[in-house]
Amino acid sequence: MYNAQIRVYGYCELGSVVRNLMKLCIIALDQDSAEVPPTIQNQYIDVGLILGIALQLFPVDELEFLNEITDLFSENKEEIEQQE
Repeated sequence: MYNAQIRVYGYCELGSVVRNLMKLCIIALDQDSAEVPPTIQNQYIDVGLILGIALQLFPVDELEFLNEITDLFSENKEEIEQQE
């Protein structure tokens, strides 16, 4: 199990993130209309904010670690092949 930490500057930004994610989900679920329902006051979706959250969730450290393991495995494999 992994924990993802999302950094926000305060409750207003957190609320904005949640609202934009919900709006994006509404559009994704209702592909026929492809718009935010008119009952929602602010229909603008801050895509930049959503992408910023997606970047925070991207597992950069884990990918770097996997890259190091691959490099070590490759070096070990070359040593074994040279000994044969």
